[in-house]
Amino acid sequence: MRERPIAYEPPDCRVVAVEPSWRMIQQRSGAVPVVCGIAEALPFRLGAFDAALAILTLHHWADWRRGLAEMRRVARRLVVVTIDPAELDRFWLTASYLQEIGELDRRRCPPLAEVVRALGPCRVQPIPSMSGIGF
Repeated sequence: MRERPIAYEPPDCRVVAVEPSWRMIQQRSGAVPVVCGIAEALPFRLGAFDAALAILTLHHWADWRRGLAEMRRVARRLVVVTIDPAELDRFWLTASYLQEIGELDRRRCPPLAEVVRALGPCRVQPIPSMSGIGF
């Protein structure tokens, strides 16, 4: 039995991934189709998808507001998993072990309130930080 590679893409949906780096595209397992592109200019028509998913990526985009607007343009529903920079001091990994990463992410990650404002009406669902887990 062949194991499915670990990926964010759900196995029961038709998925197209967007990756800005040709090198990263070459390293993918080939589980789903991938196109070279950036969040701020998605290469898809209006309403092309039922849903769009962005996981821990907003802080890498040149213009996260434009990227969210593009996601909204191509999909009816959005799921955005992001870091709330105001919570980094409470996350066990950045608070106890990787303070430098916490400081960097505090500067790069947009505040949650601004992400919510850019998305418009939405639901915010905190994800537990696994506070009991350590090295």
